[in-house]
Amino acid sequence: MIRILPLVLLFALGCRGAGDIRELELPTANGDIARIDSILISRNHTAFLFFSPECPVCLISIDELKRIDSVHQSLVYVYPGSYYSSSRILEFHNEYDIDGLALIDTANVLVKLLGAQVTPHAIVTDQNGKRLYTGAIDDRSTDIGTKKIVVTHRYLSDALALLAAGKPVSIDSTEAFGCYIE
Repeated sequence: MIRILPLVLLFALGCRGAGDIRELELPTANGDIARIDSILISRNHTAFLFFSPECPVCLISIDELKRIDSVHQSLVYVYPGSYYSSSRILEFHNEYDIDGLALIDTANVLVKLLGAQVTPHAIVTDQNGKRLYTGAIDDRSTDIGTKKIVVTHRYLSDALALLAAGKPVSIDSTEAFGCYIE
């Protein structure tokens, strides 16, 4: 019985291959089930955005994310934990006119597999799920309650632009700053 429990737990979390995000299935805010491997295969690079409707750092990032998505169409929003219902996430996307797939990671499986710690946290992968960039969207916010007027580094946008041009990411990791994922 003890040997079966980890397998049951892994199945219950929606992951059939330990440590491999490609085998993960997560519910969408629309009520569907999304397979991560299908998401990865459908685009050259995927930017997983760990996000929260109540995090001030997420809220000030929305315009930049909409700009990025209009160019690259690679963003997938991931809502960690069980704090937000599907209807709340859809309401949030409608209110801020956010396009893109919204995944709900109630058990924080994708959070753990990709190493997200805060919202917002951007993690760009290739079609095999290999991390190519992890960190901040930009340098707009670096401390609680602070916001730059002029953004000087657009980390996520730059990473996606380099990858789209067939070049390696020059800055593959930055510190993501925001609201802690519990």
